Amino acid sequence: DVYRAHIFTSSGTFVVSELGDFGATVDYLVIGGGGGGGNFDAGGGGAGALKYATGQTIAEGPYSVTIGGGGSTGLLYPGGAHTPGSNSVFSLPSAVTSPGGGGGAPYKTDGGAGGSGGGGGGNPGRSVAAGSGDSGHPGGIDQTSPSNGWGNDGAVGTPNHSLAPTYGGGGGGAATAGDNGITSPYPTARGGAGGDGARYSISGTTRYYAGGGGGGSQSNPGGVPQAGPGGQGGGGDGGYGSSVPADQSHGDDAEMSTGSGGGGGGQGNPPNSFPTSGGGRGGSGIVVVRYQIGSISSAKATGGNVSFYSGKTIHT
Repeated sequence: DVYRAHIFTSSGTFVVSELGDFGATVDYLVIGGGGGGGNFDAGGGGAGALKYATGQTIAEGPYSVTIGGGGSTGLLYPGGAHTPGSNSVFSLPSAVTSPGGGGGAPYKTDGGAGGSGGGGGGNPGRSVAAGSGDSGHPGGIDQTSPSNGWGNDGAVGTPNHSLAPTYGGGGGGAATAGDNGITSPYPTARGGAGGDGARYSISGTTRYYAGGGGGGSQSNPGGVPQAGPGGQGGGGDGGYGSSVPADQSHGDDAEMSTGSGGGGGGQGNPPNSFPTSGGGRGGSGIVVVRYQIGSISSAKATGGNVSFYSGKTIHT
């Protein structure tokens, strides 16, 4: 079967001018904006909720598309405000709304709720609020999502005590939850990894979307302070601790148009500095709408990703 995909990375309108010969239905992928990473030993941002469905009835007419923005960088501690992502909306007759991801938590605060939850800040390692999605994507490609969308919880930041630095928890992704910050042993202690995103081929290219942001790191007297890696699908890496240059203490921004969470900020150099210890920005959301325009049966072999171009059959 041959499909045409309309890929929205900014808000616009999907206009059905005429119904074709292959049914009045569309498939869609709708992902909210990712949450921003928190500031200073902070949790990573959670991914926006991911909603995917096939065979949705549609009629002629215009359908608005709203792309949710990613959350902004976290505030300097003790500012406790989270920076969630914004909702993405595809206005089918029953509008499809994918909530934005929860913001990563600054030091000493809980992660924000969202499509996937943001990671908790270090000290005292409180539990983060759960994401609003059901259980994570089970793996494979293009699994139809539940009504709430795919989403997972963020993770817990590490508690502080006299010998150990603090590390932020990873933000949740569409496929898996974020990982908790790891306190010891020192050489391997790090911020929690962001949860992985889920894999889709609706755009014509198989790729991952909606990864969680990695948790940030404080100083590490027994070794190099390790930041939490962002989740597969575009999550931003967390920032490093104060023994590295200031520009490495800032959490990385998430990849745009993936709905992924930004990385949590590290301690900063000097400690508590801003914006060097700020979190990364969340990735903006995306909407993909696909429908069938033809059918080709010229393939005489199997294997690989099969596509057709200029009368040729291509196995990649």
